[in-house]
Amino acid sequence: MAPSSIKWAQPLSSSVHLSLAKPQVRVACDGIAALCQAFSTWPLSPTPTAPHFDLLSSIREALRVSNISWAEQHVGGHADQTKTWRQMSWWELRNSEVDDIAQGYADKLIATKDTIATNPKFFSEPCAIYINNKKVSCLALESVDKAVVLP
Repeated sequence: MAPSSIKWAQPLSSSVHLSLAKPQVRVACDGIAALCQAFSTWPLSPTPTAPHFDLLSSIREALRVSNISWAEQHVGGHADQTKTWRQMSWWELRNSEVDDIAQGYADKLIATKDTIATNPKFFSEPCAIYINNKKVSCLALESVDKAVVLP
């Protein structure tokens, strides 16, 4: 590139301002309660009546610190039982695929007689409690008391 063209390009590049929209990710789920719990802002409580506290608190923390705009969408579950593949929306097709994958995983756990899936500490989970090398997903006080008090 000739020196004169460099001089000409420099003023143009300094006046160009890129404005990129904030990326948005849409999360679809066939469980309305799961969507509400993951995307709501009310306080979570780690009690036996609040299952999956660890996963929900991890999801909420990841959403909070993310630079991405997140949106939730409910998808009707089991659409493959009432519609043909051609009649299903893109979201319904993805939901059916995920359901099949989850069923395959459950079948694998049952076949190996390991019906309790591993539940590692999630990346955005601030802390975790383990009893007998199994992570506790909700706070069952009686189990925690026994683990802390008994030898």
